[in-house]
Amino acid sequence: LAASASSGPGPASSSGQGGSGTAGLSANIDICSLMPKEVIARIVGKPFDTAERQDTPSYKLHDCNYTSKVTSTGGGNQLDLGVVGMGGSVGYDADLSAMSGGVGHAKPVPGIGDKAFTSGVMAQLEVLYGDVVIKITGLTAPTIAQDKEIISELHAKL
Repeated sequence: LAASASSGPGPASSSGQGGSGTAGLSANIDICSLMPKEVIARIVGKPFDTAERQDTPSYKLHDCNYTSKVTSTGGGNQLDLGVVGMGGSVGYDADLSAMSGGVGHAKPVPGIGDKAFTSGVMAQLEVLYGDVVIKITGLTAPTIAQDKEIISELHAKL
């Protein structure tokens, strides 16, 4: 795992379409440090003023909420990057089921993780790596290619 994480085994990579043989995360992860607001802004092409850590370590939920102020020339960007490190495959299946029920019209996204989907409502991109989920949600809507770049970069740092 990254230097900001505590000791413990990290996810192991495997071959395939960007998949990983992860068994869940065992450490505290600071997504805002691993993916600073400047990196997100560069990939998305929109400014972000703040990156706020919003974790629930007991459930291995690690989250960073990126925002920008609303000004007369625009702004108001908001993007949430989260990792579910415990029971990710169950959560992924539940999210996919909810979005496939007509609410968000979930569509599979090939070429990243073990499985991935996008939806127009809750999940802009949700990717499963073993038993770990990485997802992007929020008001700012990056392209699927931008979402993939963000998630792939974060996954490589875990």
